Amino acid sequence: MSVRLPPPADVPDEDDAEINDSDSESDDDDQNWDDWVSDSLIQVPCLSLFEEKRLPSVEETLSYDRTTHGFDLNSTCMKLSLDFHGRIRLINYIRKQKPSPADLNLLNGHESFFTSDDYLLPTLEDDPLLQVQPDDWSDDDEDSVQTDPVRRIRTLEQKLALAKQSLNEYRAFLAKDLDLGGSLDVTLPSKADISARDDDTHYFKSYAENDIHAVMIQDKVRTSTYAHFILTNPTLFRDATVLDVGCGTGILSLFAARSGAKRVIAVDASDIAERAARIVKANGFEDIITVIRGKVEEITLPDDINQVDIIVSEWMGYALLYESMLDSVLHARDRFLRPGGVMAPSQCKMEFALCDATEVFKDRIGFWNDVYGRCPSKSERSWY
Repeated sequence: MSVRLPPPADVPDEDDAEINDSDSESDDDDQNWDDWVSDSLIQVPCLSLFEEKRLPSVEETLSYDRTTHGFDLNSTCMKLSLDFHGRIRLINYIRKQKPSPADLNLLNGHESFFTSDDYLLPTLEDDPLLQVQPDDWSDDDEDSVQTDPVRRIRTLEQKLALAKQSLNEYRAFLAKDLDLGGSLDVTLPSKADISARDDDTHYFKSYAENDIHAVMIQDKVRTSTYAHFILTNPTLFRDATVLDVGCGTGILSLFAARSGAKRVIAVDASDIAERAARIVKANGFEDIITVIRGKVEEITLPDDINQVDIIVSEWMGYALLYESMLDSVLHARDRFLRPGGVMAPSQCKMEFALCDATEVFKDRIGFWNDVYGRCPSKSERSWY
């Protein structure tokens, strides 16, 4: 069976290309992720962070805590430059440890609980504060960084650390390739100290941290398209056995379980699999979803399962193929998918277009033709 993931509802078909701008903007507003999944969350009753008082909505809860207890959750997250997961940890820390508002206002962002996975698990079941983000939430909010001295200092410190690292790498490069080690006072590691790079280990380590998964989940077009396909096709997923290849945090597996799947097998070879297992348990799906850490080329399905009805995978990267997962997904298809089973997605299209990159070429390539009056030799041109 061939299945296409539907395009987001706010993307018009080719036949509808003549729809006017106002209609397109209206569709975009009406069909985004917040509208069809969690539009009503803001109006869900929410418990105060500091007492057993339940307010009619998240907004009223935050306002109550701000005026009654002197603690502003959104301002604190901005002041500490907290990302999505930092905000979750802070909320769960407050609900679990019950610190005073005065103590919370003294936080500097370096406390140990900000790096503890224990506080990624909800302290309060179905806590609306964990599911709603402020409208002005942005990890790249340059304006707020510029106007908040504390955030600006923290950002500059991060840039300084990155610049120092880049300088050391550049010095090592010059010392090695231009034989300037003595004049640059750089100590190069011996060949005995340099182990051969393990590409698989390097690849899976790059997917072990939360940040890269946060970026993917926060891509609303991508994530909501998968969610729309899975959650609006319960007849396809009901009582099905589903394989999630490269499950990451397990978001697609959770969608499949919510859509009625009888069994979901989530596979990932990076450390994120351990967190996915905890997320599955926290959401109450441990009897349906089994998380396996390993390469899909090497694993064995559990409980005498030999074939699956559906394979879901978010394998697409930049320029479609960047994440190098397609081979693994095809291996899983050939090895585990039953005849007539469904792959989602099963078709993709890559389109190319000509562009003028004159300025890019001049800045990145042509630059080397005259480096302060010197032209690189033929061997040096391998740099670019």
